[in-house]
Amino acid sequence: MVDRRRRIAAAGVIFAAFLYGWAGPLIRWAGGDTPMLAVAFYRMLVASLAWTPFWLGSLAREQDRARIPAGAGRYILIAGGFLGFHFATWTSSIGFTTVASATFLILAQPILVALAAHLLLKERLNRWNYISMTLTLLGAFLIFGGDLQLGPSYLLGDGLALLGAVGTAGYLLVARMVLPDRTVKGRGIPIQLYLPPVYWTATLVLLAVCMVKGVPLAGYATNSWIALVLLGLGPTVIGHSLF
Repeated sequence: MVDRRRRIAAAGVIFAAFLYGWAGPLIRWAGGDTPMLAVAFYRMLVASLAWTPFWLGSLAREQDRARIPAGAGRYILIAGGFLGFHFATWTSSIGFTTVASATFLILAQPILVALAAHLLLKERLNRWNYISMTLTLLGAFLIFGGDLQLGPSYLLGDGLALLGAVGTAGYLLVARMVLPDRTVKGRGIPIQLYLPPVYWTATLVLLAVCMVKGVPLAGYATNSWIALVLLGLGPTVIGHSLF
């Protein structure tokens, strides 16, 4: 049973990576007349609304509420803050650099998560982890070299993409701490009680940033709204949730 669950988890990661890869093109599509911070906000708003019915349904079940660990609210706020920071920085990066560069550089997140998990959670790294980290770093240096020739704005986009990787690394690390080994039935807070409040926290963080920056949240073209909905449902509701 444990092996079957792990195979399902591995398949979920692959499917999530496939859907996540569509985030960049959809953001570029939506960003034709939509500020990047607004793209990030609506992406999270769509995902939060999609998850809310499952959240409310689970809250109504006493056996699910009983699995919420003490201090979960604190973890949820921290994770939501990290996620909001991730979307604000990484989405903005696509306005300065290429979709390919931003999408590749966000892949620095496994390196940051692995190192943090090794130091904080005592998870051991093997040689394949080190090999993949090295290859990712080499790829990042190649991107920096190529973008340096295109102009300084591209390097700003690359830097924002790396900051986005820091944000999502923190988000995933907190999730790993509050969602212990789920291969054991009954362990860990149910995902439908964890993700929706995290997503709503990130949504409110992004809304606050948009308001402070004076970002317009209306008046976009129909194609932009379609792209925003697809971005929220595919790469976020399914992709990020599977991660």
